[in-house]
This record gives sequence, C-alpha cells and structure tokens, in this order.
Amino acid sequence: MAATAMLSHVGICVRDVDRSRRFYCELFGFEETYSRKVSGVEFARLMQRPSLDVQVTVLTLGPQKIELVHHFSPAPVVEPVRSTNTVGFTHAAIYVSDVKATAERVEGLGGSVLWDTYMRVDVQGEIREYMYIMDPDQVRIELIRGELLG
Repeated sequence: MAATAMLSHVGICVRDVDRSRRFYCELFGFEETYSRKVSGVEFARLMQRPSLDVQVTVLTLGPQKIELVHHFSPAPVVEPVRSTNTVGFTHAAIYVSDVKATAERVEGLGGSVLWDTYMRVDVQGEIREYMYIMDPDQVRIELIRGELLG
C-alpha cells in the first residue's frame, strides 16, 4: 500500500530564535532555510489567535524540518517540563554518530543533559546507545546511536 501521508515538520515554540537556531544548527547540523516575521491576521486562524506577531524560522537537515516559532505578542507561555508519561507529544528523536560526544556539547549551547538516562543496549547483536537531552526551551530530545549513522 502506498503512503498517503508524510510528516512535514516539527514545530517548536521558542523564547529566543537565535539561541534555538544556534542549538539545532551547531549541535545537529541543521541549516536555516527560511525565516520571516508574520504579523496581523495572516495565519492567525490557523494559530487560533485573533492576530499574530511571530517570527517563523525553518531549519532543515536532509528531509527533516524543524519550525522554530517565537511569539512576540502574546509572549510565549512557559510551562513545567512534561513527563515522558504525559499524554501528548513527549520528545523528538535524532540519530547522532556519538551520543556522549553530542551530549557533552549541549550545555554550551544552552540546553541540558539528563545524564542518568544514558543506556547502552544490545539489540540483536547491535550495540545501541540512547540518552535524553533538553533543548534551551526544555523540549526533550532523545539522542540515538544506531544503524543509520554507524
């Protein structure tokens, strides 16, 4: 059966577009491919607001896209970090060539590392590594070393 849908992008509301752009570009190799300010009623209905004043920046790595959205008005709402057993979106997962080396760079880019989540597992003869980090806005990201990147 042919695919009838494909994931377009992941959207992340951020407090500081420059900080988040730097985090994703320097840590994972994403590149900025699009950025624009959206004000007024354009896209307001889609965003469920009477009007918008936002900066939208799209980062791309191969077919993967992350949309960073900064709300100037109304200001972003900061909520406590969601648990991994909270219903809804819990994390994004990104393959990396070296989990620990990637994690060591996270704090210098404004994020945090959940070192106690590191695990190394033998999956049918293949050693896999996993660890959670948090981006500068406390979005949980799972780092995975596996078959795609060696």
